[in-house]
Amino acid sequence: MLFEYAPDGYYISDLKGVFIDGNKAAEKIIGYKKEEIVGKSYLKLPILTKKEISKAIKLLTRNKLGKPTGPDEFALTKKDGRIAYVEISTYPVKIDSFIRILGIARDITEKKQAQQELLMSEEKFKMIFNNANDCIMIYDFNGKVLEINDKACKKLGFSRTNLLNKPITDSSIIEYFKDLDEKKQELQKKGSLIFESTIVSKNNKKIPVEISSKIINYNNTKAVLSISRDITERKKVEDLVRKLAYKDSLTELPNRLLFIEHFNLIKANAERHNKKFAVMLIDLDNFKTVNDTIGHNGGDKLLKDVGKRFISSLRKEDMVARIGGDEFLLLIPEMKSTQNAKNVAEKLVEIFRKQFVISNHKIRITLSIGISIFPDNGRTYDILLKKADSAMYKVKKESKDNYKVTEK
Repeated sequence: MLFEYAPDGYYISDLKGVFIDGNKAAEKIIGYKKEEIVGKSYLKLPILTKKEISKAIKLLTRNKLGKPTGPDEFALTKKDGRIAYVEISTYPVKIDSFIRILGIARDITEKKQAQQELLMSEEKFKMIFNNANDCIMIYDFNGKVLEINDKACKKLGFSRTNLLNKPITDSSIIEYFKDLDEKKQELQKKGSLIFESTIVSKNNKKIPVEISSKIINYNNTKAVLSISRDITERKKVEDLVRKLAYKDSLTELPNRLLFIEHFNLIKANAERHNKKFAVMLIDLDNFKTVNDTIGHNGGDKLLKDVGKRFISSLRKEDMVARIGGDEFLLLIPEMKSTQNAKNVAEKLVEIFRKQFVISNHKIRITLSIGISIFPDNGRTYDILLKKADSAMYKVKKESKDNYKVTEK
């Protein structure tokens, strides 16, 4: 597994919650060996209470719709009966042609215990506060720093004297607090907040952090306890996961999942402003012959070059996605008329008549394009794709190297 020895727990499950794989950190968090849980659903294992199962089902439902979740806090029952607190984020990813769920579980048991102990006694508060590995600040509702630990001072590049009793906003410590008044109301309403922000150090280095904020009574004054954790590495992993979830691994074009998300945004805008847009299904003519002639490696190189040619031929606002094999989807937003889509199709057909050179082989690839128009030919992704597919196959049957618009 890619993240076998990562510090956070990583696991892969199917869309029913059945474990498929997991790393060492995941085993440590729940106290079970991988062999004990693979093939079993986490919804049926004793690691979740009934309350937590209900929450997990809701998150799994979002995953089935192609949506990531989290981070969400769970209290897990370990094999030995102890409770472990974790924050779990999930991402639908495509693995071996199947949609799987990649889960990232970060053990926050120590942080939870630290937060509880902070409020239990002043001595423990001071000890944990000054030795914590996270950045900890206490500030009042005017943003004035009342207390700050050594870790935070070091991370920010300021001395404690420079920060104490000074407004957070004045020193631009956290970009988020430019909007302090609005979030102050939300914090007062909920009592606690978890959000992501950016710490800006003295040398202008930007550090992504996750901030847990809670209203406390500090020296008989209503104040906010803020614990910030550096999530630089987690952000790198999330970026990688996002790329795996939304990009075609060969061409690095958007995949079907990202195309559908973009389609829904364009559709909402089109409905709001009474606009048209086009969906084009594009198939490469005679691609199998190319594979037979120059081999699959050559075919892969050709697909990469095809992707580059699409990008160089289209506007920034247009989206082209590879949906598998030699098929591509193209979305042309905000058209004034169907003629706009015809113009784009004619341009692409002409551009793709120019030969590709792959490993000293001159390859001629043409396009068969089926076009459907929103809202003339339908108002949903499935209907528009089906009609574009039908139009494309008529082109294939009649002549190839051409396009056809779906009839009303």
